[in-house]
Amino acid sequence: MATLDKIDPRVARIRFTILMVSLVAFLFLSAVLPADTALQRYLSRALLTLMLFASIYVCADSRRLFLSALALALPALALGWASNFAPSPGVLLAQQLLTAAFLTLTVVIVLVDVMRAPKVTLDTIAGGISCYLLLGVVWMLLFAAVYTVNPAAFGFPGDSAAAVQVAAASGDLRIFIYYSFVTLTTLGYGDIVPMSDAARALASLEAIVGQMYVAILVARLVGLQIADQSEPG
Repeated sequence: MATLDKIDPRVARIRFTILMVSLVAFLFLSAVLPADTALQRYLSRALLTLMLFASIYVCADSRRLFLSALALALPALALGWASNFAPSPGVLLAQQLLTAAFLTLTVVIVLVDVMRAPKVTLDTIAGGISCYLLLGVVWMLLFAAVYTVNPAAFGFPGDSAAAVQVAAASGDLRIFIYYSFVTLTTLGYGDIVPMSDAARALASLEAIVGQMYVAILVARLVGLQIADQSEPG
């Protein structure tokens, strides 16, 4: 079983950087690719797969965590690719929930490592950024799951509700990427409105977590930097 102590230490030292790059690639390219095309669906799925493998690698420093990650990530990957060929609400919902559970585990692992870091390094900062981006992706999946169960859970501007329903049925998550990060950063443009109790609860919780995370992470990194500079030599 591959663990980080058996992997090239030079690669292990940049594992959070690898995760951050895969997250940025997934979020950026998923947003700019042409909508409702086979290229967009398959490339977005490939980028999500790459990001999940980078997340699995982050979990590889413990055999138990690694096995837990595989138990969640591999079925999620299989269901995700299956939904590209035979989309159905049940398959989409299972994939969304499994992926959200796996990425939540990744967030916890990365956050614990960042908080326990003895000093601030570029990879530590990349870990902090990765956690923030992962929080947005987790809530993106939760919003999508709520929408899969109840398409009336969100109100969309103008006549776009039908287009969103068609896109979401094929596994296109770009509308929820946008809504999740607008909520996480508390921008709140108001063009998408949570209508159901579940959607409102998730939106409120994401806004709270987003603000608390930034405050706590910055305080921790500043504290580490001050402690490192105050050490003799």
